[in-house]
Amino acid sequence: MIGTRKIFFLALIVVLCVVILAMFDDSPDANLGTTEVVTIEHDTKLGVSRAPQTCLSPTFQGKWEQHTPEQISSGMELAASLGVETLHVGFEWGQVESSKGEYDWSVTDRLIGVGGLDTSVVVNMLDAELPNDIAHGSFGENLFTQGFTHMLDAFLQRYQDQVTHIWIGNEVNISLDEYGIGAAEYGAFYRSVVADIGDRYPGVQYGVIVTYAYEDEQIISDLIEEVKDAGMIGFTFYPQFLGHAPTDAAGSFDVLDSYAQARGIQYAVVETAWSTRGALGSEDNQVEYIKSYLPLAASADYPDRAFVCYWSMYDPSVPAWQKPFLVGSVSFLESLGLIKNDGVPKPGWDTFKGELGALYEP
Repeated sequence: MIGTRKIFFLALIVVLCVVILAMFDDSPDANLGTTEVVTIEHDTKLGVSRAPQTCLSPTFQGKWEQHTPEQISSGMELAASLGVETLHVGFEWGQVESSKGEYDWSVTDRLIGVGGLDTSVVVNMLDAELPNDIAHGSFGENLFTQGFTHMLDAFLQRYQDQVTHIWIGNEVNISLDEYGIGAAEYGAFYRSVVADIGDRYPGVQYGVIVTYAYEDEQIISDLIEEVKDAGMIGFTFYPQFLGHAPTDAAGSFDVLDSYAQARGIQYAVVETAWSTRGALGSEDNQVEYIKSYLPLAASADYPDRAFVCYWSMYDPSVPAWQKPFLVGSVSFLESLGLIKNDGVPKPGWDTFKGELGALYEP
């Protein structure tokens, strides 16, 4: 639901990992394409309490962006039952507005506020489906900016009591170059949107999501400068890409925390995970990473951080990844979840539940 742009970037990073680590497992995955909804039994005490600053992105069974309503509802209910504080979801502008002022909330009604949880929402408008009257326009034009603002205003009128964070764009640092958009232009768009609607919804925080791949990426610093006076920054952050040890989440998170502090901005980790295949990937390493990072997610040692979100719940299944230039990375990308796409839990699933329970047990 968060979009395919992240998939392309993850693929590029993983290809780099091939060169550096040469540790990919390219065996075929028999679970791809399974659409049956599988009910997973788990401890009923989970979900009674909420572990602070914890979050899960509830990806679903079945083909990416071809999920049935039943698969979405089942996945959301399962994610809400675990005891995380926040669920992180997303949609594309054109999914809720086909033409100017014509809104369809049928998908977002299944995603927002499930189980009474806080919901973090990323709204994509680059590399995304757009309304018919916007599709041939240009980013930054008044028609584009005003249309997006009106849609987001309508969205928050409906969901303001359930939404805690709105992210205006996902992994923006990846998209700007392709679309010929500079950080200053994107910042002007972002600030215009927030200035128009921010005061009407005081319980909502706003921000922009970037992918953190290496510390000296100038575009990230430029984007932070553009948005820090009107919101926060969200990081998609995969220590596995950086060759970090799964047992050293503290060291990995300290890198992010220092980076954000040096630039004077509050932040959230909207995506983190450890794949069970690919470079450094295994079920054992996923378990170790969960044990290492999850207690830190609820730690008071990171006062500038809102939450840490695990992406994803189910292994995603994306046919578009099956391309020649992605050979060697498909297995990695399709194995980030805690549950296989056919509904069989990995050891990390029970570990995730157990670590959550430990965080809120008296």
